[in-house]
Amino acid sequence: MTQDWAKRSKQAGVVAAIAAVVVGFGAWLGADAANTDGAGNLIDKDFQAAIRKHFERRFFNLIDASDSQRQSIDKLLSTQADSSLPMREQLREGLVDLNHMCAKDETTDSQITDKVHELRSLHEQIMDTRLATMLKVRQQLTQDQRKAVCDKLNNLLTGEGRGTLLHRMQSTLPERRLSEML
Repeated sequence: MTQDWAKRSKQAGVVAAIAAVVVGFGAWLGADAANTDGAGNLIDKDFQAAIRKHFERRFFNLIDASDSQRQSIDKLLSTQADSSLPMREQLREGLVDLNHMCAKDETTDSQITDKVHELRSLHEQIMDTRLATMLKVRQQLTQDQRKAVCDKLNNLLTGEGRGTLLHRMQSTLPERRLSEML
């Protein structure tokens, strides 16, 4: 009986800790998304540049890029990010509008559907520009580099390699699996 209570108490503690992290992270994201730079822009350009630089560096290390590849690919990605920025801002503003529309009683289903179709079209335009950039980057890569990218993406998509988040969490526990604790 005492062990059962201790086990349930521990399970409740783990669940509460996970919930606190999720709620805290969600609140942080919500507050960050609501912040604008004064001009109504929902995209933090400095953060965007830092993220792009981080992933470029990892990509360049993965493919062992030459200096000329680094420069040309960086230029392609910078150009794409700058050219799609107005569309991405418009998409984010549209999503905020859609969110408000869903909360209002006077908004009709057809108005929400029209807004979703508008946003879907905008998203497809953004994806088309990303596709065009990806094809240009692909032309810059050798066969071995494309194979390295293919292998890395396959590992991420299938959960092999580093594994999924749950798999990594379970593998760090000494003797028990996370599912046993919950």
